[in-house]
Amino acid sequence: MATDITSEIGFAAGDVYNLLKQKDKPIPLKMVTDGVQHDPRVTALAVGWLAREGNVNIIQDQQRILISLKQ
Repeated sequence: MATDITSEIGFAAGDVYNLLKQKDKPIPLKMVTDGVQHDPRVTALAVGWLAREGNVNIIQDQQRILISLKQ
């Protein structure tokens, strides 16, 4: 039976937001997924959630994806 992970994504979004709030520059997506205690796939979905809400910048830099809070 499939489970609804929407609430888990929401909690992860809060953790991602708090992590990014502590940083003063864009950080790689890998650092974001390593910096929170969630499955990396859930964390990536949480970043998408935050992007859809207009809370984060997502930048492609060479071969990395960088994430930062919008000012």
